[in-house]
Amino acid sequence: MVTSQEIYAKALVGTEAGFIGGLLVLAPFAAISDIGFHLSPWAFHTMIGLALGLHGLQATLFGFIAHMLTAITIGAVFCTFFLAPWLESIALCFCRRNFRVRRTNR
Repeated sequence: MVTSQEIYAKALVGTEAGFIGGLLVLAPFAAISDIGFHLSPWAFHTMIGLALGLHGLQATLFGFIAHMLTAITIGAVFCTFFLAPWLESIALCFCRRNFRVRRTNR
């Protein structure tokens, strides 16, 4: 039985992972692709805001915030419902196997 504290802890880890993934991985990737395609900086995020009728800095900020909220939500949901049980079992197997190898080598 999974307790509500365990679900909260898994969701918190997923939220942190989504934030880091959105900020440190996807945002620079979008900026680099903008440069590669000879677009203005933050074109990806601006297009998200333009689709909703915003213009200029408001469109860019809205696009970036929407991008980050989406990354955080995906991280929290994925970690809570799909990835966490597999990670725990894989981590336990790896730790046990690694411990056995170290112990037999001595």
